[in-house]
Amino acid sequence: MASKEELEKEILQKESAQAQSKMLASILEQSVNEIYVFDAATLKFIRVNQGARNNIGYTMAEMENMTPLDMMPEYSKETFSQLLAPLTTGDKKSLHFRTIHHRKAGTVYPVEAYLQKMEIEPAAVYAAVIIDITDRVAADKKLLASVREKEVLLREIHHR
Repeated sequence: MASKEELEKEILQKESAQAQSKMLASILEQSVNEIYVFDAATLKFIRVNQGARNNIGYTMAEMENMTPLDMMPEYSKETFSQLLAPLTTGDKKSLHFRTIHHRKAGTVYPVEAYLQKMEIEPAAVYAAVIIDITDRVAADKKLLASVREKEVLLREIHHR
């Protein structure tokens, strides 16, 4: 039988673990980056953080009946399966790619996706961290336009 001190120590350890778990869950929920967890077999969302729900306009209840394909209609189930294949086979630990997400309101926005497969009991899941890169894409377009403008000016100077 465990002593009173051992039981108190065990209780303190469990309380500490619960507090850390709660803190981590709060950090993930409040992240401005979109965080999605979806079932590896069905692709249905299990957890979607507040940052994602705010950006895409769906409630968690709505998200539970959705898959990533609902936000990325340019992917078919087959092409999405092909994308996930290196994670499914274990050839890669994570994937990084750009795509477009569709909001409930019908608008679209460019994203950078970081995706990995995790074996979490009772089943495997995919976890995705999505970064809205709208501002970066706009800045890249401005920079490209500026570079092209300077190239035109340089050609004009050389032809004079």
